[in-house]
Amino acid sequence: MTHQAPVRRISRLLAACTLERGLIVGGILASVGAAGLIAAFNQWHAAHFGHLNYEVALRIVLPAVTALMLSFQLVLGTFFLSILGIRRTHQLVVLDVGGPSEPATAPKAPAV
Repeated sequence: MTHQAPVRRISRLLAACTLERGLIVGGILASVGAAGLIAAFNQWHAAHFGHLNYEVALRIVLPAVTALMLSFQLVLGTFFLSILGIRRTHQLVVLDVGGPSEPATAPKAPAV
């Protein structure tokens, strides 16, 4: 395996996993997870916030929480991958902000 093979794999990964796609999929997963938690909360509300059948409640809560956690991981992971894809510039950027040789003056008010 040459050095170029991992570089090509990373390039393909960065091309396939764009920030926009990650945010969209992460948002969908977060919505599904939030909907599941709302459904579980409504089920608990229907029981007057009393005892629940754990077997039924956990079938809703566990996938919902898993979807929420995966959505957070996916969004943060795609942010990280997008940062990896940013190319560094080799140009030196010089900002002219005025130095001590040029005193700062306030704009003069117009004479009336």
